[in-house]
Amino acid sequence: MGLLSLGVGMAVGYVLGTKHGKEGFEQARRSASEAWNDPDLQEKIQDTVSSVSDTAGKVAQDVAEKTRRAATAAAEAVRQGGAEAAETFEEEFHAPETVPSSHGDVDSDPGLSTEKEGSDWAQEGGAPGDRGGG
Repeated sequence: MGLLSLGVGMAVGYVLGTKHGKEGFEQARRSASEAWNDPDLQEKIQDTVSSVSDTAGKVAQDVAEKTRRAATAAAEAVRQGGAEAAETFEEEFHAPETVPSSHGDVDSDPGLSTEKEGSDWAQEGGAPGDRGGG
């Protein structure tokens, strides 16, 4: 497109720059106008526009239909893949049931001393002997 514009610009510049530039330019303009207004040319242009319009409509319908089919297939694949992944997870990766090994927070409280007369350095309410459970 750039080379075509450059070529047209050079041709116009040449025509306008010559001794008979205006005459040549006017003659070229008249010839172009006559050609453009020719009924045969206008009919061919109209046929071409109509053909392109029809083809574009058909292509748009085809693209829309194929896009709909692709979206449906993709949705089905995702649904099926999700179901398979859930099934595989349930079969292979289910967590084992666990049973707690202690009965409350007292067994694992690092703030309590293991001594009967120890100190409560976490300031949670006294030494173990003071809680009534020993």
